[in-house]
Amino acid sequence: MWRFFVELLSYLSFVCVICLIAFLNRSPTEFFQAQYLRQLFLNPNSATLNFQQITTITHYWNWLEESFVNNIVSEQWYNGRPDNTSQGYIIDKTNRLVGWATMRQLRIKADTCKVKSTIKSLIPMCYDDYSASTEDKRSFLPGWITNTTIGNYSSPIGNYSSTVNQAYIYKTSEQLDTYVYVGELATYRSGGYVYEFRGSLSELRNDLFQLHELGWIDVQTRAILIQLNLYNPVEPLLTSVTIVFELLSSSGGVPSAQFQPLNLYIFKTVFQIDGSSKILPECTLPLTGKSVVDLIITEKCVFEVNPEKGLILTEIADGYTKDDIIKFTGCPIIISDTVKPMQQVQNK
Repeated sequence: MWRFFVELLSYLSFVCVICLIAFLNRSPTEFFQAQYLRQLFLNPNSATLNFQQITTITHYWNWLEESFVNNIVSEQWYNGRPDNTSQGYIIDKTNRLVGWATMRQLRIKADTCKVKSTIKSLIPMCYDDYSASTEDKRSFLPGWITNTTIGNYSSPIGNYSSTVNQAYIYKTSEQLDTYVYVGELATYRSGGYVYEFRGSLSELRNDLFQLHELGWIDVQTRAILIQLNLYNPVEPLLTSVTIVFELLSSSGGVPSAQFQPLNLYIFKTVFQIDGSSKILPECTLPLTGKSVVDLIITEKCVFEVNPEKGLILTEIADGYTKDDIIKFTGCPIIISDTVKPMQQVQNK
């Protein structure tokens, strides 16, 4: 009997640890972030641009050209004046793009299913559902024009931009560094034909217009995956967004979307585990955002970040002196003339 209670206690302790790990870092802001981005990109309350109501290629192009592309670029203020300070942010000027948004298409080969001879005159070619064996991996010229000599070019061909030309070149998973996606209708491999949303709003609109006119999405298309990563420095939250439109072989389409926020831990000490300083003269890791930090708060002090002057010491915690902060910091700092004791942040 005693052994039973010991095992029960061990099991309950294990369950408690698992629950703490799984739920302790959950925050309501993650839910609100996902909900907000869902409203922004999917337009659930719109009568004409509701992504969740899309069933045809024409409806998808309307949503892409009139809604989505306008939301991933911030070029104007609410009053129509140009905004030159929010480059890299989406239209809300709060969430910043990490890298750029991409649109990846997966296609099937032509004539992938057999047509009976009795109806061959009515249905000359048949297009099957998506699978690894039916996926098309050839490269084309714009307009899906076959060219056996085509290579991995990057220069524009004809009157099309390099990004439009590249949208017709098949990229492998190694080139794209992407992953297999499990959709509503099939499991899609990690390669495909990719268009990158790079450039100004007018350039993006022009590219989408050209892709639309060239029939980039056609009867051989089986899935379009739009993927982007957003960083919200206010919370801070990193959100992975995947918007998918899958096409049936019998016509029609199935829209779906995933918004996955991840709460990031902010360091609260000026030291690494090995004792070295975390505040350095230059960043030694890949940049996710340049000149976006204007305040650094640690357990010892507070720095204001001035783009021209550098770090300015404004507050010092109890038990530390200015000389201590200079010693602990791995780069030159400027001591403000009005340094004050470090204040405790009050939760609202």
